[in-house]
Amino acid sequence: MDFERKTTVWVGVEDAFDFFADPANLPLYVPTVTLEEAIAVDGDPEAAPDAEAGSAGPQATFVPDRKEHRITWSLPGDDYAGSIEIRQGTPSSSDLTIRLHTRDDVDADQVRQMIEQVVRTLGRHLSGR
Repeated sequence: MDFERKTTVWVGVEDAFDFFADPANLPLYVPTVTLEEAIAVDGDPEAAPDAEAGSAGPQATFVPDRKEHRITWSLPGDDYAGSIEIRQGTPSSSDLTIRLHTRDDVDADQVRQMIEQVVRTLGRHLSGR
């Protein structure tokens, strides 16, 4: 299933991107996420895992693209992926497009409720930036 939600936040594009591009901020606005460990990978997210990172490689990908002002993420093998695109609104606002792709067997109403909760909390977390 695919979901899309658009909203506006009252910070500029670069401040919004900086907030979303930091994986440590995910639990602040996505209630189902807990950050246990992050390994930064410079380069191609499809590249073979680094031996020092462990043989299993990353459990999830999280790719910020400053040029496109887009952050994408996915869980390999779980049919779950998403993105946030940030576009200039006014000089002091940004328009966000949040997209999620999930397995077909998830509860669509629960996913929509989670997205709405995320949208409600974004303004609070971005308002002092």
